[in-house]
Amino acid sequence: MIYLKQWLNVSNTSSKSSVGHGPIGALIGWKLQTIFSIVLGLFLAVVVEFCGMDRLWEVHDGSRLQNRTAIELEVLKSHIGRELAMAVIVSLHRFYRDTLERTLGSLESRWESPEQRPVEGPKSTTIPSRLLQDLHLTIERHLQMTVAIVRETSFRVAGMTVGWMAAAFFVSIGLVDGLVRREVRRWSGGRESSWIYNTSSRLLRPVTMTYTVFLIAWPWTLNIAWTIAIFASLNGLLLSIASARFKKYL
Repeated sequence: MIYLKQWLNVSNTSSKSSVGHGPIGALIGWKLQTIFSIVLGLFLAVVVEFCGMDRLWEVHDGSRLQNRTAIELEVLKSHIGRELAMAVIVSLHRFYRDTLERTLGSLESRWESPEQRPVEGPKSTTIPSRLLQDLHLTIERHLQMTVAIVRETSFRVAGMTVGWMAAAFFVSIGLVDGLVRREVRRWSGGRESSWIYNTSSRLLRPVTMTYTVFLIAWPWTLNIAWTIAIFASLNGLLLSIASARFKKYL
């Protein structure tokens, strides 16, 4: 009976670890969370931009976003100062923009094609025909603006991608520092604190998601370099605390 209980405990532990805590599952979960954060950020950026057109912005076309991207590019150049990093950001921006042009541009051109427009005939002056034409024009105008918003936001997505590369350096430093402090605590008989470990490790995903959504959806001009630096430093600090407070006898 005792051996049966031990075997059940081991099997339950292994099944839970294989389902939710394995490295492959964690990697897949991180990828899915990243994709969800980008989609959520783009959705919020479109919603905020449309709401601002009615109440906040003086310009109601895509020129405001183009000016914002140009200002952010100049600020980023002044802060980075390295041609290689700027070349990577510009290349990624061009790749994302071309990909969006191929996907969303085809959808836009298909919607604007004559086959998709309401047929104007002798009965086009009726109320249902006019409502259908007005609905088509409204959807066409909003679709064009959505494509312009997503196209201009691709620059921030490119900066965010380079920010993940920069965050990897801070994360590696935080991990090494935390593991060293864990060894010191292990050999010096330091106290355990599972609450600090659990809290700091659980904050890693919300911080990453907040960074992604904030960087994409923020409607005004943003200093991308400082945003990346704050996110990378915070991630490195949390990982250092989590690894330092990990169980010292494991």
